[in-house]
Amino acid sequence: MTSVHLQESRDRARWDAAAALGVGRTPFHNWAWLELAAHMCGMRFRPLIATAHGRDIGVVPWLARRVGPFTSANRTPFPYVGPLVKHTHLAATLDAMRGFGRRHRAAMVQASFGPEAGLPQVFSAAPFTTKVGYTYVIDELQDIDAVWARLEGRCRTKVRKAKANGVELHEVSSGSSVLGAVVREVFAERGIPVGYRHYFPPTRADLDTVGMAMRWASARVSGVEVGSLVTLMDGARAVMWQGGVLPQHRSTQANTLLYWDAIEWASRSGAAAIDLVGSPDDGIDVFKKQFGGRRVPYLTLTAEALASRVLGDARRRIRRQSV
Repeated sequence: MTSVHLQESRDRARWDAAAALGVGRTPFHNWAWLELAAHMCGMRFRPLIATAHGRDIGVVPWLARRVGPFTSANRTPFPYVGPLVKHTHLAATLDAMRGFGRRHRAAMVQASFGPEAGLPQVFSAAPFTTKVGYTYVIDELQDIDAVWARLEGRCRTKVRKAKANGVELHEVSSGSSVLGAVVREVFAERGIPVGYRHYFPPTRADLDTVGMAMRWASARVSGVEVGSLVTLMDGARAVMWQGGVLPQHRSTQANTLLYWDAIEWASRSGAAAIDLVGSPDDGIDVFKKQFGGRRVPYLTLTAEALASRVLGDARRRIRRQSV
């Protein structure tokens, strides 16, 4: 197996060129996005270039967070933060990540791969453990009428109902006071930490500095903001990053309208596909399935030191006992 080395580099042009050599790139691999994400999550972004035989072969995003005596890498509240290399270099790159983690006292190293990375569900990279997640991807966006026709009938009805209920969508120009509340509510419903702990939600100006095409829509009823959704696009692929509707306003069907708006925007912007990003439970799966996309798996690999596992198990027991 070819040995892979990781070099930290602050050369953005080199990062972009090396990233283009890998497989499965998503908007979440954008350098400026990773810098902003690190700021929002209270992490440190270290841009690592993967090299073999003295040549660049890809990139490895490294978002590190210190928690007590431990450091974790790439444990983010959004997926796909993993290495961009060809499959032939993946095993050696994962070994290099573990070595880099040991040198920097990382008790947990995580690598997540987008649905277009092409990794099989049975992929194994011991001592990493593998978790399979699912998402919905809508392809062939150029023919928006055909996309509309592929929606489930109940979805088209909800879009029409939202408009009849007086839901209006507006482009966010400065910031959204409701985005933070929506994200906190969604994470709380599932009993998981929000993850955005330092600077969230960002302003429009913050997101504009990332340099990607973006749709940030605000849903309002009678002038009151009830929901918000941010969609990012890099190259030909769009992803829905964060957003939704406050629970007390879900009956307005504003959530369905926000999602359809993001799909229409991606189509107008020239995207070949849009990723609805995640299907963590049956309720969200049913909601996202109605938009007619294909349900595809994505993988998350985790290597965790024994001490970190013991501490994590103890924390989970405490949370269960407190419920």
